[in-house]
Amino acid sequence: VSRDWSSDVCSSDLDAALLATPVKEADLTALELFTEPFLAALPQQHRLAKQKSVRESDLSKDLMVLAEGHCLAAQALAVCRVRSRNPAALHAASLDTLVNLTAAGYGTTLVPAFAADALSRRGVVLRPFLGAASRTIRLVSRASFPRPQALRAIEKIIRTAVKPQVATRK
Repeated sequence: VSRDWSSDVCSSDLDAALLATPVKEADLTALELFTEPFLAALPQQHRLAKQKSVRESDLSKDLMVLAEGHCLAAQALAVCRVRSRNPAALHAASLDTLVNLTAAGYGTTLVPAFAADALSRRGVVLRPFLGAASRTIRLVSRASFPRPQALRAIEKIIRTAVKPQVATRK
């Protein structure tokens, strides 16, 4: 299950965190760092594997998602326009397991683009979506954090590292 890192930032257990979900706490600030595209992960013999890109809704029939509580599960359901989980569909506790199930032909899934290089060698076909399926990655901290210059340094490092990656994925 995805950990709620925002509560650790609120309680000062963490100074900051990278989150892929919107921030709801009023005493936190969120700086949008980049948008990470999603990719369709398909079995090699899947009917969509030969296409250059796929519609998000095309995955809805055989979409496998992470177990309840993972932010990526909710994001995948929303992107693929699935209103609720299919109780008969397979679920997994990790993205690695989902990709292995996909490679074995049990269904399709959705993966974050930054995982693509590692996952592309796992027996799945990765395809971009026709739409703008993505999630926003944010640097979250307390509004009262006493070292904003440290956050700006982290922001600069992340933006520099991510910029070439995002450019090559578009």
